[in-house]
Amino acid sequence: MGVHISSYKEALKEVIQTRKGEYDLCLVLNHVGTFADDALAEEIDGIDIIISSHDHQLYPEAKIVNGTILNSAGCYGEYVGIIDIEISTAGVELLHSKTVATRDEEEDGEVVSILKRNKEKAIDVLSQPLYRLNTPLWHDAVEENPISNLIADGLRDMLQCEIGLINSGIVNAGAFEFISNKKLIEICPSPLNPTSFEVQGKHLREAFEQSLDAQVCLAEGKGPGFRGRFAGKLHVSGAIIKHDGNKVIEVLIGGQPLEEEKFYKVASSDYLQRGSGYPSLANNKNEKYLAEEIKDVIRMYAKEPSYTEKALLPRWRASNTVTA
Repeated sequence: MGVHISSYKEALKEVIQTRKGEYDLCLVLNHVGTFADDALAEEIDGIDIIISSHDHQLYPEAKIVNGTILNSAGCYGEYVGIIDIEISTAGVELLHSKTVATRDEEEDGEVVSILKRNKEKAIDVLSQPLYRLNTPLWHDAVEENPISNLIADGLRDMLQCEIGLINSGIVNAGAFEFISNKKLIEICPSPLNPTSFEVQGKHLREAFEQSLDAQVCLAEGKGPGFRGRFAGKLHVSGAIIKHDGNKVIEVLIGGQPLEEEKFYKVASSDYLQRGSGYPSLANNKNEKYLAEEIKDVIRMYAKEPSYTEKALLPRWRASNTVTA
């Protein structure tokens, strides 16, 4: 996409230094998550206020860390965070703050009308077909399916890793006949990013074992940026998982048996990198993120017949032979 991501801390320091003396208030809009707020306030001088998001945290009122005012007002417009401040030569002082629920407020007819008109325009533009599919890409939360395999294959190619790994809960439905931007938003609404990381074989095996449990696959998918319903079954690229329905018998990566202590380079999403749904995967290192979203992986690779055909090939293989 031509987008290059630098360290957000270094970028903030540079902007603050470059613009020093040109403003009365330094307000940071943070979409990294509230977990980063305290560190920003403690490590970077000159930030007056941080308004945070991404992880949907709801503060009943603003808090102050190292002289910096922090606030986060939940998600989906369900609350409005209010901060009353005074700016003087001495700095910025918090006078009062509160969080107000919007559920009992009346809708503004003019605003609703504007939203409706623009939604209709957006639907018209986004509904235009991008290309036709050469094969149906169906979906299931528990069973191995081609659209999730396609994402795993695409991630592995995009990030040039040994393994592609994605949970089927990342998508809500399959894709049939054609792909459009509207369809991509509908079937893959989560704004999650292609992410690479290194994790040991033993942690991969543990996650694969969990994925044989339908209750794990059907558990509610939770975590920053996740817009699906279920966590879903793990889907792989570059690996074969042999199992008896309850237990993993053997894992082959690149045709070789999985090594418990070896670190493997995995192409996945930031959702799994954080261990969401599959906690053992959080034991990783050297994570790297791309600016694209998972829906872009579908858009890029579903038009390639070689990838849609390969997505039909099973990677989970049931076996009646249990080795000692």
